[in-house]
Amino acid sequence: MLSLILAKSEGIKPLRKRVPMMKRHTTVGNRLLAALPPADLGLLAPYLQQISLKQDAVLVRSGDRNEQVYFPHSGTISFMLDMPNGQTVATSVIGHEGAVGMLSVLGPSRSPTTAVVRVAGIASQISASRFHAAFGQSNTINGPDPHAGSIDAASACGLLQRAAPR
Repeated sequence: MLSLILAKSEGIKPLRKRVPMMKRHTTVGNRLLAALPPADLGLLAPYLQQISLKQDAVLVRSGDRNEQVYFPHSGTISFMLDMPNGQTVATSVIGHEGAVGMLSVLGPSRSPTTAVVRVAGIASQISASRFHAAFGQSNTINGPDPHAGSIDAASACGLLQRAAPR
């Protein structure tokens, strides 16, 4: 940008050259799915269903079993944590770079948070049992951090605690 400004100020015609962008061409809108090698995506693809994400839809409630795994292609989803004092805290927000229900890769599990669609969009959905089975056959699909739920809880507690004045 600076060279363009300097070139204009000195009356020099800037060189207009197209620079090719490094981009992986894919028809997969979710970045986690797009990052999978074709063989691993092939384990999931037959079972992925494209669904609409409606604003304010609850995908899973805290304490419920993770029956489905959602890979958003568009829209945003908030993870809400119910605190013991009755308050609800948004711990994180994901879009096309994330997934809901990933803990099910470790086996049947309950959701530590409530996942709520904040901006409508499209997602790929797969049953948690199919996702778990694909994980068992894959050399690439890695499970999530098993402590992710406790990190959300720690973050939420920190938001609700009042800091003592110094």
